[in-house]
Amino acid sequence: QIIKFNEDFEVENVECECGSTDFEIQSNNSGICRLELIKYLPLGGEYLLKRSQLTKYSVEAYRSIIKVMKQEKRGLVKSVTVIAKVKDEKTGKWVSKKANIDYADESNYELELRKRYGSNVRIELLQFNHKKPSLINDKYVQNALAIAYLQYSENIVNQNIDDIIPLHIKNLEKINLYKKLLEEARNDASKLAREADERLELEEELKYIKLKKNNLMNKDRVLDRELREDLEKKIEIKKHFYTETPKTLLLWDIFKYYLTTTESRRNNYSGPFPNLRPTLDSNQIKVFEYVFPKDVVNLLLDYEENIASLGHMKETIHYKSELETKIKNLHLKPNQEAIGAVALHNKCNISLNKAADLLHVSHDEAVTEKNNLKKIEKPTTKKAKKFLELINK
Repeated sequence: QIIKFNEDFEVENVECECGSTDFEIQSNNSGICRLELIKYLPLGGEYLLKRSQLTKYSVEAYRSIIKVMKQEKRGLVKSVTVIAKVKDEKTGKWVSKKANIDYADESNYELELRKRYGSNVRIELLQFNHKKPSLINDKYVQNALAIAYLQYSENIVNQNIDDIIPLHIKNLEKINLYKKLLEEARNDASKLAREADERLELEEELKYIKLKKNNLMNKDRVLDRELREDLEKKIEIKKHFYTETPKTLLLWDIFKYYLTTTESRRNNYSGPFPNLRPTLDSNQIKVFEYVFPKDVVNLLLDYEENIASLGHMKETIHYKSELETKIKNLHLKPNQEAIGAVALHNKCNISLNKAADLLHVSHDEAVTEKNNLKKIEKPTTKKAKKFLELINK
């Protein structure tokens, strides 16, 4: 049912079983949803157009995000390529044959080859072809999410980069003067020259004259050292923020999603990350070895993003997975967000209060699950120990 609102944003077409129509709708902060990304998601083949419009910094950021989502599971055998010698009944000669056999259906390769080519067959070479499922196992989802996170993050960086750069360079006045002189040289060349080649040549000469006149370049056409270092630093800072901000946001959201959901839920519901692997193997979990840069985290905190720079994220995911298995075997139904907070607290060396805040869980809920987990992991009474022994048999 589509909910309708009146001019005062009150729900007007829904009625409770008790007869009340007085509803108040609030966002679910504990849910891993980022509604602000929706407007950036490309429609259909639109992602090709959006990808072609990326800046040089954005292209590198795009590749970095795609690399995260393409983190592959250790290879599973999909099919087998067999090269065999088959005896030609007419000529009596041995002829090389190449065949692809599906690994799931055929475990006896020689039997399958005899069915195809007869009894006179000898296997010379077996080549196993592996499939490597990605963290998000759909290239269209990868592209859509990469572009959405990239454009959303770009807006944040664009609004702040001019305030960030002066904090990292020595002489802002020189950089501003340099930019002004380059613009003047470009405009003057456009007015004085008609042909493109002539204009470019004149622009370079005007740059040299103007920069040398203002002591920003020497006679050998070498830029002032301080200016050169500041320009290099400026490029480095811009590259850092444009590349690391979307990657940090994406990994933070995926990390929280694994912490606050069960394997069963990840299997049965697509959630905010369609085709996300419900479980991670030892290779895929390495993606969480990445440590969020503190300056990027501080930038996101200024935008009221509930985030922290954490160590041991990989160990936290692994620990949460172990807890899931224990809880599942005991047929318990705990608060998954609170379990995630306890995992954060135990593995990331942060207070339980801080962990609960990061996952939008109340302190009382986190304390309750922490106490429950103590009983599961280290039973204190004889009855509890006996019960767990019986369960684990």
